[in-house]
Amino acid sequence: MATGTVAPLPASTRIGPEDQFVTVNGLRLHYLDWGWTSAEALVCLPGLGGHGHIWDSFAGAIRTVYRVYALDQRGQGDSEWPAAPDYLTAHWVSDLKGLLDALGVDRAVLVGHSMGAHNAMAFAARYPDRVKQLVLVDMGPARNPPANRVPPPADFADLDEAVAYAQQTSPQTPLEQQVLRLTWATKVLPNGRLGFKADPRVSDAWQADNLWDELPRITAPTLILRAALSQTLPEEVGQKMAQTIPQARFEVVEGAGHSIHADRPAAFAALVLQFLRGAGTGEVSASGR
Repeated sequence: MATGTVAPLPASTRIGPEDQFVTVNGLRLHYLDWGWTSAEALVCLPGLGGHGHIWDSFAGAIRTVYRVYALDQRGQGDSEWPAAPDYLTAHWVSDLKGLLDALGVDRAVLVGHSMGAHNAMAFAARYPDRVKQLVLVDMGPARNPPANRVPPPADFADLDEAVAYAQQTSPQTPLEQQVLRLTWATKVLPNGRLGFKADPRVSDAWQADNLWDELPRITAPTLILRAALSQTLPEEVGQKMAQTIPQARFEVVEGAGHSIHADRPAAFAALVLQFLRGAGTGEVSASGR
């Protein structure tokens, strides 16, 4: 059972987020709170190796409509690593429940990317009464890593070298988004080089449940976004998800790779806001422009 404690945050009109920590399941987890205490809660979950700041563009665009919480999931960003590599779907789901409990949020909008989308999907199926709406970014119900994925180098000479590498592997991502992601994803290692903050055990230890049989339990209206350049979510899988989840809508975002929110930030925010404001359901293919 998840347990959590968090100090209340006073109302604020700040532009950027405030760093907060919560102890859940014995781990000190970091999250970003974008303020506006009276607004409806929207929780963002990043993908493998990600962190809360990958949602900065999106959160900045919707912060006057929703109170955005962007979580560094266990073992990532500035959150604590578990002593043992406890990275099962049940662990991620329990952490999210613990966060919501600690925040006093009974029901929230969930937005997840990649691994975060898988965790949001599992949470929505297992706690359907706690999810108002669900946005799943480029991830299916079963883990299907690209066969030709090459792990990044373990470290870099500096941020410039890291950004140059990222631009080679994801040329469609705007430079400012690459800098944002890598600034918060890295730390200076004892050898003086730049390395990743994320627990290196996560990739191998992440045992994702196959959620196909659980999808019909999701009662929240759901937006499924697929990147046109995706190597993670085949279009037929996204379409099948939309047919399996009771209230689901499927869209394809042109010109975007796996990280749609970074590759096409304005289009992503517009699509998500349109959905959250009550656009209909059904299978749709969109340019995302």
